[in-house]
Amino acid sequence: MMDKYRQAFDEEARELLVELESALLELDRNPDDRELVGRAFRALPNEAIKRGAVDTVLPLPAIAGSILTRAR
Repeated sequence: MMDKYRQAFDEEARELLVELESALLELDRNPDDRELVGRAFRALPNEAIKRGAVDTVLPLPAIAGSILTRAR
């Protein structure tokens, strides 16, 4: 039963991180594009994933959130 939830967690985390990477790479090429900043914000791992320990393994969501807040 837990494997099912772990698999769903892993899939959601991967999808969000792929989207975040894509948005950040595009933002690097187009730093004034506010739509890309919003896209990156939306791709940051949500609270459910953060509670799943992404922040303990990789503090990226907190760091990226701070940077993107300043970019807004």
